[in-house]
Formats: sequence, C-alpha cells, structure tokens
Amino acid sequence: MIALGKTGAQRQNQRLPGRKPVAGLNEADEQVGVLNAEGQKLVIIKFVDTKDMGKTSSEKCKEVVAAQGGSILYVYAKAFKGCAAYLPIVTSDTNALKNDPDIEYVEDDRVISLDPATTGEDATSWELDRIEQCSLPLDGTQTPLNATGIKVYIVDSGITGSHDDFEGVIDSSSNCHVDVIEEASPNPLFDGNGHGTHVASAACGNEYGVARDCDLCSVKVFGASGGSAWAVIIAAVEHVMNNCADGERCVANLSLGGSFSAPMNTAVKNAVADGVTVVVAAGKLGE
Repeated sequence: MIALGKTGAQRQNQRLPGRKPVAGLNEADEQVGVLNAEGQKLVIIKFVDTKDMGKTSSEKCKEVVAAQGGSILYVYAKAFKGCAAYLPIVTSDTNALKNDPDIEYVEDDRVISLDPATTGEDATSWELDRIEQCSLPLDGTQTPLNATGIKVYIVDSGITGSHDDFEGVIDSSSNCHVDVIEEASPNPLFDGNGHGTHVASAACGNEYGVARDCDLCSVKVFGASGGSAWAVIIAAVEHVMNNCADGERCVANLSLGGSFSAPMNTAVKNAVADGVTVVVAAGKLGE
C-alpha cells in the first residue's frame, strides 16, 4: 500500500494552515492528535462501504457529528463512505461512535508533511537518464515519455502556473485545479512553499520533465508551512476521483509523508480501482 513514514519528533507541534473548511486547524501533536482552537480533536470516520445506511454519507455524517457536538470538515463519497470532523476529545475517546453499526472505525487524524525536495544537483544528472533506461550502462541521454492526453494531478503545495516551464501544459481555466486548504480565496496556481512547483517540473515540466505534454493539474493541500493532515489529503483524492472522467487517463502524485493511516490507504486503494494511477514518494528518508 502507501509507503509513507516520518519520525514522531518530525511530526510534533507543526502548525497547520488555518482556514475554512478546516477552520481553526491549530496544533498537531503525535500524542494528542490534530486540534482546533476550541481543543476539539480531528477524526476520520469511515462507514461500512457495503452497508445500505438508507442515507447519504453527508446525511449520516451530519447525524453522527451533531449528536456528539462536533463539526464536519469534509464528507467523502468516492474515496470511501465517511467524513472528517472535529469532535470533543472526551467524545472521540469513547465508544459512542464505534457502537454505531454503520461505522466501521474512527481514526484520530495526524499531521503530515512534504517529502524533502532534492536540491543542489545538476538537473541533467543520472536520475533522468536512469529512469527511462532499464539496462546498463547508461547512454547519457534522456528520452522523455509522451504524456499527451494524460492528466497529472500534483497533490502538493500548489503550482506556480505562470512559470515558463509549464507553458502549454497548464490550462488555468481547467476545473482540475483545486485549493483544498483555502475556501475564502482559493489559489491552486500559487505556490507559497515551492515544493509543488518543483514536483510538477520534475513530472511534466518543459525542460527537465520525465514526461512531456501532459495536462498538469494543481491540487493544493499544503500552505507555505508545509504541514497538513490526512483528512485534507483524502479530500484531494476525492477530488481527483470525481474530476477524472470515464475514459480519461489520470495520474496522482503525492510527494508527502506521515504516520500510517487506514482511511488514507483505503482512499488510495479505491482510487486505483477507479482507474487512477497513484504515485507516492518513498525511500528518501532511509526508511
């Protein structure tokens, strides 16, 4: 499944982007979890996919969360049936939700972070040569893949869409772009961190991209600080699944890391089953 990992020390006390719908997202701690300004804990609720609840995920989430005095952040329908919500810590630690026959499990959310970008190397280094050549010795050349007609979703900190490296591969009017972390002033084609632009360039940039002529899509899940939560990433996967139409070829790139998350793994599994190729960063931290 999804190979993601960070040490507990790296995950503690990271500031997350405060905005609506994840309003007041405040501090994340390895032991406590992700809390808002009111001290409520962020949890991910997964319903039993095979069970006919007689109501939609949205209706069920409203019923469950309201009964516990919480607030809904995201509702999921395609990644899996469920939602992310802030609940009072006392409530989230009881069996009140787990005893509901429609609920498969409830998982405390955790902070996640961007996978460190590789810097200081010649852009024409051996990686670009090796990635498209199975046999050795390397021939010293790069042969980019033809990605014409393929949507490549960069689930990251946004993409600087005005950069020359993306001329012809980013349609700023496309509905494939989305800012998952900012509802008031969404701007998926602005990158305050730089990581997403770096990843997009490596994937499908005009000069050094592994592939060329793709349709680049920015799915913004990190702000300038580079911190987020699994609930946000699952919402991004939900967007990709909804946006990738039948018959389209779609790739989602997630260069990020965090602790194990059962609902995140389920979301990725269901996205793959739905026809989305999911690429995840791995091996850069020696784990």
